[in-house]
This record gives sequence, C-alpha cells and structure tokens, in this order.
Amino acid sequence: MKRPDKTNENRSTPCNDKTVKVELEVPGVKINLTKEIIIVDNIREINMITWFRDLEQIAEQNKWSEEQLLEILPYLVTDKKAENVHTYNTYEEVKKQTLLIAYPKDASLTILKILEKTRQIDFTTIEEYHEAIKINLEIYLLNTKCPKAEIDRRTEEFFLNGLGRYTADYLIRNKYKNFKEKLEDLNRIETEIKTKVEQKEREWAYNNTRRVQDRYRERLDEGYSKWCKYHKSKTHNTEECFKLARRDEERRSRNYTKTTTSQNDNYVMCEPRDDTKSIEIRVHFDKWSEKAILDTGSNRNYISETVVKEWKLKVQEDQKITTIYGNSTESVSKYSTTQICKIEGSKRTYNIKFYVLESLPVPMILGNEFLINNDVVLNLKNRLIMIGDEVIRFEQDENDARDLDSVFYDRVCLGLTK
Repeated sequence: MKRPDKTNENRSTPCNDKTVKVELEVPGVKINLTKEIIIVDNIREINMITWFRDLEQIAEQNKWSEEQLLEILPYLVTDKKAENVHTYNTYEEVKKQTLLIAYPKDASLTILKILEKTRQIDFTTIEEYHEAIKINLEIYLLNTKCPKAEIDRRTEEFFLNGLGRYTADYLIRNKYKNFKEKLEDLNRIETEIKTKVEQKEREWAYNNTRRVQDRYRERLDEGYSKWCKYHKSKTHNTEECFKLARRDEERRSRNYTKTTTSQNDNYVMCEPRDDTKSIEIRVHFDKWSEKAILDTGSNRNYISETVVKEWKLKVQEDQKITTIYGNSTESVSKYSTTQICKIEGSKRTYNIKFYVLESLPVPMILGNEFLINNDVVLNLKNRLIMIGDEVIRFEQDENDARDLDSVFYDRVCLGLTK
C-alpha cells in the first residue's frame, strides 16, 4: 500500500548504512544482540522515535541496565551533532536531548500538516494507521509540554478524521465508552475479515488442486482407453507400439529422421525475412572508436580479440565462461578488459567491463549488463535509444534478402554460460 510522506519515518538512509548484528563489543562489556540495529551517524536521516523503541526492546530482551545503555549509546549514535548528549547521567535525558536535535521546533508545523493528511486508505491495517499517527504526534508534541490526556485526545481526533467513509459510519452507528473500545472493535472486525479471506483462499487452492488432479486422471484414463490398431486393444503399454515393425515402416515412409534436440536448445528457427536490422551505436574510446551492437539476448558485454590486439588493450584474467552462439558453436573466455568510453551522441562517460572472445563476429556487443545498469530503453519504432535523460538515434545495419537464421548466427551472441 502507498503511504503518505512522514517526516523522519520515510527518510532515506544513505549515510546510516552501518548496522550492528548479533554481537556488539564494548570495552568491559560483551553483549549478544538478538536484533539488528542501525549505527546512527546522521540522526536527521532516520526515524529516531522508532530507533529508540528498537533499542529499548533489545535492552529488555538482554536485560541491560541503565548504566550499560549509557555506555553503549556513544557507539550506536555517532553523529557529531549529538556529541554533547552523552554527557547526561540518565537514559531518558539522553533520549530527550537526542530527539530535540533530530526534531527541531520548526518541524512541528510540517508534522501537523502531515497528521491532517494522514488517511486510513493509505495503510494496510488499522494498527499501522494508528501507529503512524502516534509516532507523528509524538514528534509534534516533543517540543511542547502537553499532558497525557491532551495527547490521547489529539490521537483520537486525528484517527477519526482520517477514517474511511464506511469505517466512520460503522463507529457512528455503535456506541462506545472510550477510544480504546473503538480500536478493539475495529481490530476484531479486521481479524475476522482476514480469517475469512484466508479461509476462502485455502478453499480455492484446495478446489483448484482437486480440479487439476481430476482433469489429469480423466486424460490419463482417456489415454489408456484409446484403441491401438497394432495391439487391437484398449489397455496395454503404449511404449511397445514404437518397437513394432509396422510402426517403424510407417515412420520411414514419412521420411522420418531422428534428430537431437541439444542443437536446437540455444536459438529460435524462423522463416526467411527481408530487411533484417541490428541495433548499432558507435562507442568512442581514448584514441579510437568502434561500432557496437546492442543485444538484449546477451547477458554480458563482449569484445572481439581482434580489437583487443589491434589497439593493444590491457586485459586481466577473470572467471572462465563458456559462451554459446546462435549456431551452437562455443567460445571459451577467461580474460576481460575494463574500458572507459563514451557513446556517440551522449555526454556521459561509462566504465564498461568486456569479456574477450576469440571468434566474436562483430567488434563489440553491449548486453543486458550494460542495458540494465544504465537504465537503457530501446524505442525501435522511432529508432531511439534512451539512456537516463539522454536520447540517442541509433544506426541500422541493413541486410536485404537474407535469412534471419544466418543473421542470427552471425550477429547474435546469446551469452549463455556453463
């Protein structure tokens, strides 16, 4: 489900990418953590409300004392903006001062607007909806000294204002003593609905499985009940039919020849077509340039060994791969070269890794590794290549009156590896 934007709750975490897993070692203390927690080097990039909740849950599971928490916190909160908070003597005071830094007073108005726009329809469950309101309200009231009764009142107010039409009508039709009863009733209804849906899904899966099994049995029975003109029977092992001389004579009369399927597994046979075109672009390197084919059938990028030798490119030993071409021929490569280059028509510079192939029929192939990593979109109708926000017109290699099979053999590298 799509959720509304929330200050801190949906913050991106490019800086806070370090986490503590299983074990955290502190001088004089060795503690095994049972839950992963982020090491905070930027307190304004994550939701510190939920972060402290996770920390308190870990502390409760491992029976940490307040002194241990105070000793561990400097290792978990490394943001320089929070250096002074570690001088306080109590955990609650450290938490309060950290939250005041994470959520300054000027953020209150933004949080209030978010609370007013929070709607039930943007959440999967009632519990998630209620929890989002509580977290944002806790941030909003952080810089104000409101009594608990006022916090509860505002929570109920924002909760009821964001309810869906039918949910609100249901609450109006029923009488409740307090907000807690309303929540319990909604959670009860939600649980009943989930149970019924899960039950229907299980019934559907069971019935569907039964139908498939019944159809299989019917087809099996039909197969065994078919009349065999060789055995003159409806019940027999049909495998024996293929061993009969009459059957062999009939197959030979149809010019039957045995073929192996292994040669046909790696390419698609098509009827002859005219005007077959391949997608080509020109790639510029430091002192030279070559044409490259954009091939969505190749997983990797490839460069011909002839090009490598001609321009004396530096290669390095890499993992051994076996590449299968469209005509079932194989080429083994254990070398690669990484080159910095530009594409004609583009201002961007690319760092591309090519695998060196001895028998590559074209200078270069840019496969899915390049296409996916650079968000390349091919517009074949208008002959355009979109790389990010850049649009390039690609070249076309005209091949009139040639079989598609031969072009496939000569040009396309499937990039299958063993």
